Amino acid sequence: EEILDTTKKEARSLQGKMLEQAKKESALIVQHANQEIDHQKNKAIEEIRTKTADLVIAATGKMLEKELNPQEHARLIEESLKEVEGNQ
Repeated sequence: EEILDTTKKEARSLQGKMLEQAKKESALIVQHANQEIDHQKNKAIEEIRTKTADLVIAATGKMLEKELNPQEHARLIEESLKEVEGNQ
């Protein structure tokens, strides 16, 4: 009977340790999943910002092309080139 009691205590202890280990592993998995979700969310937001900026630039360019006469268009190009050269 003493052996049976000892075995039961050891089994309960082992069960508790296994449960505690499972909880730790589960928490770690959840933490990694949350980090990956945050990473993917930030990546998606940045991609949306980039695409939005590209669309705004393209739309602005099309509007300017329609509204500018050829002389004004050439002047803006010349100014932009000078500005780029000055930043180098």
